[in-house]
Amino acid sequence: MQLVKPATEEPPQTSNELKSLWNKIETRRWLVESELELIELLREQEDELNFIEFALKQKGEWILGELCLDVERYGGSHSGIWFLDMLNDPDYFMELHPDAPDYRKYRFGSYWTRDEGQAIPFIKDRMKWAQGIVKRQLPLIDELITLVQNWDFNSDVRERYMEIVEQIDLYVPTPPFF
Repeated sequence: MQLVKPATEEPPQTSNELKSLWNKIETRRWLVESELELIELLREQEDELNFIEFALKQKGEWILGELCLDVERYGGSHSGIWFLDMLNDPDYFMELHPDAPDYRKYRFGSYWTRDEGQAIPFIKDRMKWAQGIVKRQLPLIDELITLVQNWDFNSDVRERYMEIVEQIDLYVPTPPFF
């Protein structure tokens, strides 16, 4: 029985022009996808800011009451609001955001005894803190969208894009390296 010998031929080498063209095609695809992701991120951040402002304007009634239940009963993780979550590694959260109101300085009541403790002040303090972060990130995300829309393969544009990415606390698409 004769075994098949592996191929000894090397794949053809691509020319530099072909590599350059391929990189431009890949970058163009990244630009289209990134623009859509950034627009979606901008809308999410605007919605979050609108929610925070609406909840803070209330005098603590139904939204704050619901969030109070979430904080007391589920540790803030049930609502999906990132700045209220105290269950998913809260110490790491405090390391990332040392200026955030510390949940350990508040006394939380119990859902079962209807003692709300300091849950509503905690929620309001965290909302005011998060409001500042979201307001700071909105113009940065807007600038990222503008950079992606006006991308010209210039290294200065890429450098500015990466500077902004470092300032944002959220996931944003990073450009490919060629």
